[in-house]
Amino acid sequence: MKDYYQVLGVSKEVSHEEIKKAFRGLALRYHPDLNPQGQKQAEEKFKEINEAYEVLGDEHKRRQYDYMIALIQHRQKFVTEDDFGVSFGQTLDEETLQQLLRRLAALGFSFNSGLGHIRGCRRGYGRCRRWNHP
Repeated sequence: MKDYYQVLGVSKEVSHEEIKKAFRGLALRYHPDLNPQGQKQAEEKFKEINEAYEVLGDEHKRRQYDYMIALIQHRQKFVTEDDFGVSFGQTLDEETLQQLLRRLAALGFSFNSGLGHIRGCRRGYGRCRRWNHP
């Protein structure tokens, strides 16, 4: 997973205004029209900068990104059932975590941090449960 803070050259504690300022400076520096000699490289860098700003420039997306980075960096241990293909107490890497989340989504679970809860509806059980999380 890309480190969008590194792409924009800012720390994780910066404000929205500082992120916007960093984005504008880099966008001007790497705009393909302003770099005719290295247009291909500038275009790639410009796309990467835009992708980073699209996430970090939106407060909701930034919170979600920070949460996912924290999960990946700390390699949280999850207790899972065998049908998810993850052994008990296994430390998850990024790819395994993404596979687990896809399998949970296929079972009807959705993760919505904006509402402050995880809501799960498992097919065939006929009930929805709501779990509050910190």
